[in-house]
Amino acid sequence: MVQHPVTTEFGRGYEQIQETLFALREINLPVIMLWPNPDAGHDEVSSGIRHFILERGGDHLFLYRNFSNETFVRLMYHAACMVGNSSAGIRESCYFGLPVVNIGSRQKDRERGKNVVDVWYDRKEIFEAVRKQLKKNRYPVEPVYGKAGAGKRMADILATIQLPPIQKRIYY
Repeated sequence: MVQHPVTTEFGRGYEQIQETLFALREINLPVIMLWPNPDAGHDEVSSGIRHFILERGGDHLFLYRNFSNETFVRLMYHAACMVGNSSAGIRESCYFGLPVVNIGSRQKDRERGKNVVDVWYDRKEIFEAVRKQLKKNRYPVEPVYGKAGAGKRMADILATIQLPPIQKRIYY
């Protein structure tokens, strides 16, 4: 689970993370959770996480500040479902076929694979979407953002283009 503050929704982060945490508690599975990024509203989301754990318990939550890229990718590969509003749920998850429940407006209008289900900050809606995604197991891999070898193909194209000579001109 990775849920960041939404800067255009400043002042709502506490309630938004609470809805997500209530839904995940009902799923009754262990949750590996990353701390939110330091965008505006970070304090609200962090406070919501702390209060939830103190008031409701968080034995099912395993909270981490960050992971190395390698560890994060491995977690995505082995996860049953990704929940939250991280761009990783939109961009990278499709390469693993990882079921994703994308919450809220942070990733609005971004191209996404069929593995992503969009919901709002409503614990019942989040719960139902996660439950359904967990039944999917995996989606077919869908390279929405390109396939391997793009760098080589671009380099090959650039190597064949004839550019005019450029003279540096300095004006004062």
